[in-house]
Amino acid sequence: MVTANWEQIQKQRKAEDKPDLPEAVPFILQVDPKSFDADDLRTFGIEVISELENGYIIGAAADVEFSDLQKKISQCIDKERGGGKIPEIWEILEGTKRPEYILSEQLLGEWDNIKDQQIYIVDVGIACVGVDCNYSDYPKQGEGEDGDKYIKRVVRWQGKRKITEQKWGDLQWEREQEFTRFIDSSKGNIIESASWDDPSSLSLTQLADSFSCRVQLSGKALKDMVLNFPYIFDVSEPDQYYESLQKVEGSESSSSTFELISPDSNASTVCVIDSGIQERHPLLQKAIKHSDSHSWVPYQTFQTSDQVQTGHGTRVAGAVIYPQTIPTSGQYQPVCWLQNARILDEDCKLSDQLFPPKVLEQIVEHFHKTKGTRIFNHSITGSVPCRTQ
Repeated sequence: MVTANWEQIQKQRKAEDKPDLPEAVPFILQVDPKSFDADDLRTFGIEVISELENGYIIGAAADVEFSDLQKKISQCIDKERGGGKIPEIWEILEGTKRPEYILSEQLLGEWDNIKDQQIYIVDVGIACVGVDCNYSDYPKQGEGEDGDKYIKRVVRWQGKRKITEQKWGDLQWEREQEFTRFIDSSKGNIIESASWDDPSSLSLTQLADSFSCRVQLSGKALKDMVLNFPYIFDVSEPDQYYESLQKVEGSESSSSTFELISPDSNASTVCVIDSGIQERHPLLQKAIKHSDSHSWVPYQTFQTSDQVQTGHGTRVAGAVIYPQTIPTSGQYQPVCWLQNARILDEDCKLSDQLFPPKVLEQIVEHFHKTKGTRIFNHSITGSVPCRTQ
C-alpha cells in the first residue's frame, strides 16, 4: 500500500510539474517500544529519520519495493533465520501522517488553514544518518585484556569512525544539494543554514547526523515539503527571541564617585551577545574593546550601540564586570574586558532573517579566530520551551 501510494504521488507530481524529490519513500513505523531497537531497521534497508515516543519511527527507504523488508517478512512466515524482528513491527503508516509527528504544536494547529499563496518562514531539520553509517562507542578495555590487544582494537575503531564521519559528511552534502534544488524549484528561499560548508568538515553548529536551516516559501510548497520530502524530521515556526524591557529600579547609582580603571592587558575577554552596548557609558567605557564591536542586525551592521530604551545589552555588560555591586568610592578594576556583538534590534528582538544556530556560529568564529575570544555570554530567551524531540 505504501509503495503503491508513493508511486501514484510521483506520477501526479510529474503531471503537475512539481519539484523533483529524492528517490526515497517516506513512511512511519509503529514498533514494540519495549523490545525493538530502531538501529535494527538498517538491516531492513530502512533509514531512521526520527525516533519518537510510543514506538513510532519516521523512516525512509531508497528501495521503493522494500526488498529487504519483504525478505525478512518471508523469513518470518517460513520460520527461517533472519525474520525474528518482524513481529515487533506493528504497523506501517503512509507518509501523509507525517505532519502530526514532525510539526511543532503551533504549526500543527494551523496546518489545515495554511494558504497556498501565503509566504511562510519555518525552521527545518533534515536527517543525514543513512543505512550504512555504523557508529559505535569508544571501546572499553575488558577485564584482564592485554594492553597491546586493546590498543589495536582502539586503532581499528578510530579507522572505522573516520570512515563513518566521511560517509556522514558526503551524505550531508548530497542532501543539502537535494534540499536546495527542492526549495529553488518551489520558488522558495533558504534564509540561513547551520551547515552549507565543506562536506569534509563539521562546523560548530552542524551535527554529524543532521543539519538545519531557515527557509521562506509558499504555503503550497510548505505542505509539499512536509508531506513528501523524505528526510525531514522537524519543522517549526521561528521562535521569537526577545528580552523583557522592564526597567530594573535602583540598578544604577547616580552618586558613585569611584574611578573605573581598565582591566589588565592580559585579562580575559567576554563577548556579550545581545542588543549592543552603550559603549561610552562611564561605568563601562574603559572596559570595552571598542574596535572589536560588530553588529549582525540586518540593515544595521554599522550600528553597534544599544538602541533598546532601557538598555538591555548595556545592563548585561554591567552584570559581567560588576557581578556583586557597583562601587561608590575608590578605584575598581574589572577582571575582564568586554566585546560587543549586537544581534537584537531596538525592540530587543531577533530578526526572522537571522537563524540562531548560524548567527551564533558566525559570532564565535569571528571573535575566536580574529581575537582569540573564548568566553561568550548571551542572555536571550525564546518565547516557547525547547522541543526535545
